[in-house]
Amino acid sequence: MSKFSEKCKEYISRSNRNVYQIAKFSGLERTMIQRMVSGSRLPDINAVKLFCKHIQITKMEEEELLELYKMEKVGKDTYYARQEVEKLLSGIQQLRRGWNDLADYQRMMSPAGTRKDPHIRPLKFEVDIMEAIQYAVQKEIDQGSDARIDMDLFPKCEYVMQQLIRKEKGSHRSITCNQYVNFMRASCNGSAIENIRMLRTIIPFAFTLHHNYNVLYSYTTTEQKDNYNRLWPHFLITGGCLILLSENMQRGLLIENEEIIRQYREELEMISRQYRPLFEKTSTGGNQIDMYFEKKVVKFPDWVYEGHICVRKMFYPELVKRERDNPYATMLITRYDEQQRAKEKEDSCYISSLGGLEELAKTGKFPGIYGQFSRTYTVEERKKMLEYYVEELEEKDLKVYLPKDPLLLIDEGISIEMFGGKEVAFISTSSEFPFGMVTISESNIYSIFQDYFESLIKDGRVWSIEETKKRIEEQIRLLWTQQGWGEW
Repeated sequence: MSKFSEKCKEYISRSNRNVYQIAKFSGLERTMIQRMVSGSRLPDINAVKLFCKHIQITKMEEEELLELYKMEKVGKDTYYARQEVEKLLSGIQQLRRGWNDLADYQRMMSPAGTRKDPHIRPLKFEVDIMEAIQYAVQKEIDQGSDARIDMDLFPKCEYVMQQLIRKEKGSHRSITCNQYVNFMRASCNGSAIENIRMLRTIIPFAFTLHHNYNVLYSYTTTEQKDNYNRLWPHFLITGGCLILLSENMQRGLLIENEEIIRQYREELEMISRQYRPLFEKTSTGGNQIDMYFEKKVVKFPDWVYEGHICVRKMFYPELVKRERDNPYATMLITRYDEQQRAKEKEDSCYISSLGGLEELAKTGKFPGIYGQFSRTYTVEERKKMLEYYVEELEEKDLKVYLPKDPLLLIDEGISIEMFGGKEVAFISTSSEFPFGMVTISESNIYSIFQDYFESLIKDGRVWSIEETKKRIEEQIRLLWTQQGWGEW
């Protein structure tokens, strides 16, 4: 019997009603309730909500039961994987800001060494490990040549990245960080959850670091819990330091023996042949927009998840002719022209908010980074843009969904586009940070995000296509009136 069925049985018993009475008062079929309680068959979620109203439970207990239902419906791994995706999407910008706000770790250890061996220092507590990390990073930054750090994705590795983010601001030398990631194969228990948790750490680093951040990945059948049985499963290597770490970050070794470090790095070079780059390319600035259009110029995306209006769909034909001198607007236009020549029907699914729509109507500027690469549009151009946007929604029969669930907050600083059944592109569009795109070509990761986006539609967390179109037009009409533009 599942946890959901057990909880249903508990609540029925506590309500002092039997299945027959609940069926009579709720209008639900008695056999349906019996099957739900026995675990032999799940009803639809509306039946569960109606059931909750007739068993005398609190709102919190109802929410708990509905979450258990969802877990039973899709499976524990899928349920938690969807939660991890949502945490990643909602937290990228907050995580980046949080790292930038972290205070410097003030304690600083002396070079490694014990009386028996001047080049090796045992690390017996987490505070020792944190000091060792700071010492190794600082020593690498201070040495004369360009800095290089190799490490795996160990607990607290964000502390290393925080140090690099802070140090690179005051250094003109190149800083390279190579991170080795072992994704879990689909056959492993909880693989989807663990893989997305790893991405939650990796993706913000990719946008935050301005120097070389290279993630190399492979697949493993070893579950994370098995690392507790491995000798020093985690590592950090610089030119002058080697740190070996336990899984629980309570024990480690700091080694400054040049020969040992050389041997470890040579071994790492051999092992790295079994890894491949996770990111197709990572950079920031205007050239990243060039990369985006160079890569995505013909194909429509399968899925688009963004916190702002679709800029490309604002360019009506007359405006296209005026924008030929604007290189970035021209790229938008070129992409559309190529798609039209390919006679490809757009079948993209857009899950997006209307972020930036009011800003465009009031100021004539596009939201976020797009405003830095476009001019200020006149009132007449803005009016035509909004009209054209509504026409595009109707005539092209676009699949657009607005958030319905108040907990589904789409950050304006991030968008995701998915292509070809395997590519997931994370795009930073926030005006506070440089434009950047990280593309991951991995079908397993694609499938996890696709499942999450499909669940938003299936679970009713977004408005239907028809209701979305209606709400968009209503919002545009309201902005039209607020700007004093006359009749719509």
